[in-house]
Amino acid sequence: MIFLLVQKSWRVSLLKNAKKMKSIVIVGANSTASPASASGHPLVFKYLKELHIGKLPELESIWQGEIASESFRALTTLTLKECRGIPILFSLNMVSQLPKLQNLHVEDCQSTENIIQAENSDEEVAFGSLKEFQLSNLPSLSSICVARLKLRSLEKILMRTCEKLTSLPQILDYASEFCEIQCDQDWWDKQDWSEQVSEQRFSSRPLKLHRNQISSTELFH
Repeated sequence: MIFLLVQKSWRVSLLKNAKKMKSIVIVGANSTASPASASGHPLVFKYLKELHIGKLPELESIWQGEIASESFRALTTLTLKECRGIPILFSLNMVSQLPKLQNLHVEDCQSTENIIQAENSDEEVAFGSLKEFQLSNLPSLSSICVARLKLRSLEKILMRTCEKLTSLPQILDYASEFCEIQCDQDWWDKQDWSEQVSEQRFSSRPLKLHRNQISSTELFH
């Protein structure tokens, strides 16, 4: 694992070691630079499996500029915590570059409004390997994805303090395999159950709902 305390030389360190890295933890102070590119030249993270980014309040995007096609293909875990300047996590194109992503954890990102950016509901995007989805304390989050999000491997969703998000049922509608939802009872009751997606329909599926309040410690440990 490579641990980088963000400072002026952190991107130089990434540039020198990117090709062989398998796990990176980036924790720091004020930086708007994306970890995925350096000085206009894309970094190649060919073998990277885990990426953990935290305490970068000025960071506006994880993926910026040109992303090498061979980068992040092996990534299985992405954690984003206390990065308060990121409004959108993924474009549709970026999702296609993450075929092995299994665990996505996002916490304390105050400006995050969308997880995946899409223009309309007719588009289709697949997170084919995603197994666990954890979202905590995202007060601006209003949408996970407006497109049809295919989640055939999904096993668990944990939600906490995402009060603006009421569209989870639309996401679940495209989850072909599903084991468990953990969320607060009041939040679950506020979800928008449309005519196409009924709560009764989900009660007949193998869902395990935990409607008690979940602590941040439970979510990320």
